Amino acid sequence: MKLTSTVNATQGSLQGCLIFLFLAFQQIAFASENPSILKNIKPEISITSPGSGNAFYASDDLEFTVNASDADGEVVKVEYYSGEKLIGTSSTAPFSFTWTNPFTGMHEITAHAFDNNAEEAVSDKIIISIKLNVPPSVSMVSTVESGVIQEGENLALQATANDSDGEVEKVEFYAEGIYIGEVQTSPFVFTWENPEAGTYSIKSKAIDNKGGAAYSSSFDIKVNKKPEVSFDGLEDGSVLYTNSIVDIPVLASDDDGEISNIEFYVDSEKVLENNSAPFNINWSNPEAGIYNISVTVEDEDGGIAETDDIKVYLRNEDDLPVNYATVTSDSTFDTFTTIPLSVEPSLGYEIQRVEFYINDELIGEDATYPFSIDWEIGDDAEYNYYTKAFYDTDAAYESETINLSTYRVLSIEKGTPEEISMQVYPNPTSSKTELVFKLESTQNINYSLKDIAGNSLLIQENVLCMAGENTFDISMQDMPMGLYILHLKIGEKVYMQKILKK
Repeated sequence: MKLTSTVNATQGSLQGCLIFLFLAFQQIAFASENPSILKNIKPEISITSPGSGNAFYASDDLEFTVNASDADGEVVKVEYYSGEKLIGTSSTAPFSFTWTNPFTGMHEITAHAFDNNAEEAVSDKIIISIKLNVPPSVSMVSTVESGVIQEGENLALQATANDSDGEVEKVEFYAEGIYIGEVQTSPFVFTWENPEAGTYSIKSKAIDNKGGAAYSSSFDIKVNKKPEVSFDGLEDGSVLYTNSIVDIPVLASDDDGEISNIEFYVDSEKVLENNSAPFNINWSNPEAGIYNISVTVEDEDGGIAETDDIKVYLRNEDDLPVNYATVTSDSTFDTFTTIPLSVEPSLGYEIQRVEFYINDELIGEDATYPFSIDWEIGDDAEYNYYTKAFYDTDAAYESETINLSTYRVLSIEKGTPEEISMQVYPNPTSSKTELVFKLESTQNINYSLKDIAGNSLLIQENVLCMAGENTFDISMQDMPMGLYILHLKIGEKVYMQKILKK
């Protein structure tokens, strides 16, 4: 109930003063009989969060919420206390408060509400505890026993991490203090891809769910820079000459250590190894030939480098690229016969093709071993014969010119093997071959086997053969490899067949 009174009195009016005093006494008497009419009602407050008995970490931001009200006015402020220590104030509904970085220990928390008439109310206390976060533990697991990996390899880093009062959220990895990567799930294995050559101090950092962190002890890892090796002055297609010792010049170096071993390969087979400075390569008593050579070096930390294969031509210094193989100067041949002309390459020369010339006229060429052509000889004449051999990549050699001559053998005519079904097989052969032919009548025949230079190695004369098919075994077991000519004379005709002994 609200009491009001209005008095209109003019100044100096005794009657007005008396009326005012009378009404005032009446209000005082009424208030004394009804005290609740004028007394302010206290606000009410209770803490709704957190609940009593909970524990928190000092690293947490702790939020308090309350339920505050005032029956006859409004709440204008709420103060929060830990014991008697004011820890925060909120002047805006709903009067929540966030306690950042709370100090450790047991806390009796109360909330004090103040209304618009400055009346205070205190909540029931809650008890909470604030504790420090225990940081995680972390250690590195060795994945490289030697402490060395090679340039170009990946490095697997592994850490073991645990947290006694929470969980590990991630493990970060560092090289020389620089972050290189992280893993968020156990077993915390990180692959450092293709690190640059150098020596690195490696460590890891474990971080838990409360932000606690710990570092592992560090260890050193060396990413070994590979050595370097090259031929010094030799290149693909270089020419070397035979000697008791053939020096192979090589340049080898290692930027972050020393060379410990060098190996020399010929046609992919190791023929020399040297593990002491100055790491010379002395090729002992090599035979002339064409070789693919390479060098491999190893440094003290196991780094390996190798050259590419290069082709070298190792030659006897006095050898010519090719030599005549079938004829010699001043050789004489039957007219109207076929003579094989061929050359034999010297060791250490890679012959690309050979051109054959008679009287300065190109009569044929061959690009495959044994570099031979058939020369169809004409009538009696004198001939000048030479060859041009093209070798290595762009070199050419013209052989010395030699003289050849032919003569006519009276009443001798050249026949074709097809006339008598002449066959020689197997051809090529490694041991023996068979001569097979057919005659229309019984008669005597002659046959001979000559080497490419015209030397007779086998002569059979006046051999009686029957009409029909005839077969003769020709042994070549002890003859050297090469090209041979079989001559078969039947009546006034001569038949010839080339045989290759392999």
